[in-house]
Amino acid sequence: MCMRKEEKLNMIFDNLADGLNITQTMMKKAETAYNALGEHIKNSNEEWDVIVYPQGSFQLGTVIKPVNDEEQYDVDLVVLVKTPYYDAEMLRNEVLQVLESHGRYEGKIENKKPCIRIQYADSSQFHMDIASAQEIGITNDTSINIARFDGDERYFYEISNPKGYIDWFKKTMQFEELQRSQRALFEKCQTEVEELELSKMRTPLQKAIQILKRHRDIFFADRENADDRPSSIIITTLCAMAYEDLRGKYEKDNIYLTVVNMLEKFPAYVKKNSEGDYYLENPSNPKENFLKKWCDNPALVVAFEQWIFKARTDIIYNPEAFIEDNPQELRKSLYESFGQRDADIALDNYGKQLGNYAQKGHLKYDTSSANIVLHENTGKSYNKHTYFGGMCE
Repeated sequence: MCMRKEEKLNMIFDNLADGLNITQTMMKKAETAYNALGEHIKNSNEEWDVIVYPQGSFQLGTVIKPVNDEEQYDVDLVVLVKTPYYDAEMLRNEVLQVLESHGRYEGKIENKKPCIRIQYADSSQFHMDIASAQEIGITNDTSINIARFDGDERYFYEISNPKGYIDWFKKTMQFEELQRSQRALFEKCQTEVEELELSKMRTPLQKAIQILKRHRDIFFADRENADDRPSSIIITTLCAMAYEDLRGKYEKDNIYLTVVNMLEKFPAYVKKNSEGDYYLENPSNPKENFLKKWCDNPALVVAFEQWIFKARTDIIYNPEAFIEDNPQELRKSLYESFGQRDADIALDNYGKQLGNYAQKGHLKYDTSSANIVLHENTGKSYNKHTYFGGMCE
């Protein structure tokens, strides 16, 4: 079987996604911090009926390592207080006071508005962003009122559904079929702190999101409009919508084709409503528009379009042009797209994989077609190589 371009690129991009994952040490530090925070909040007020649970990239299994040692990744949490607080600012300030009352968090709290951020030691490379919320009380679903800030010194409640979004995401990636390959990161605390889950064996959907988030980070790193970059929730939602639509239409385990097909479909999901405003519906709350900020800030639209154009060039056109005949240009292109550290890891691991195939006799060179082939009975064995500058072992 001849190795097609897509198969080679799949190996590279699969290694790239694996390298973007946070380490076990980073997971353990987040676990310890999460459990401690949950226990403190639950035990701080006997009159409180409160639940702490995760949301965002960490819960979805799409968190990525920081680009460098100076940056951080975030762990997003919801503090859901069931005790009625009719004023959003009162609720948020109560949560803030609870955190400030513990010496563990002295000097670590940042009042970000609307979230409360807890900074940890630089070596941990993460912070926690805490959203304050209360139950709506009139519905049977998982929607909640989250305290928001309008930028004009006013807090208000906005209906959201973090749990519903996670359920939609899991359904989209067929989580129930993959649950055997996932494990809970965190054991339940004696309080009602829920498990923070992260899969060991991640789906093409999750890996594609990680790859596109890293490309976004690199693309906007030194640009004047870095603050206008597309948010992770927008990228995640677009990827999941495309993944659902594309199911069964290509090799579902091919990470490279997953990313390529997603990029081609993204524009179809960015729509305008009857008033001419951009709209991307929150799948778990149809009334919530993830592109709401685009309506008041056209620069966000421009930034998104610039990134999509660049991503298509860097991920679709350049790799396919370089993979066969110009490996050094491929390495250079991946450096510019994903950063040197992560590109080196991906390419070096790809080289080792090919080397392992060769040593086991699975990788051969077909003299008639001049192609690398897998599992062929004819042809001669292909020797160790230095395709990407690293020796295969």
